[in-house]
Amino acid sequence: MGIASAVSGGLGAATGIYTAISEAKNKKKIANAINNLPENKITNIADGMQVSTRGADLQKQEQGRLAATQVGALADGGSRSLIGGIGQITAGNQAVNERIGANLDEQQNNITNVRAQDEQRIQTLKEQRAQAKLAALSSQYNASSQNMMAGIGSTIDGIGKTGVALKGLKDEKK
Repeated sequence: MGIASAVSGGLGAATGIYTAISEAKNKKKIANAINNLPENKITNIADGMQVSTRGADLQKQEQGRLAATQVGALADGGSRSLIGGIGQITAGNQAVNERIGANLDEQQNNITNVRAQDEQRIQTLKEQRAQAKLAALSSQYNASSQNMMAGIGSTIDGIGKTGVALKGLKDEKK
């Protein structure tokens, strides 16, 4: 009976040592795996957005045709008509250019706002990913720590049982 107890205790100690070493390695492996997880690239939806100048170009062309037609009509009316009307044509050109500029500025402001809002979304996603990664790492690390400590406990228990059994054998021989 004493030899069986000693062998049983020794096996328990060996199993405990194996478990402790295995779980210590597992902790490292888990930590490395989580640290090396590839992250999906997060891009800003405003990347590549640009102000559209097509409408502005069309407005400028139309204003150019209108101005040419108006100048032609004024020229037909004589030099007095031409001198008196050029100011109005110039003012019309300036008004169109101001509207075009305001439209382009509004488009750029919209793109800037979209970019800022999406940067906020990206920052939130990055923070959530970091928290999830840390939580997963902590959970697995803690589980491995508990298993490692259980292995150490089994080792100590097995050594204790072996010691008791060997002492019993020694006492029987006396």
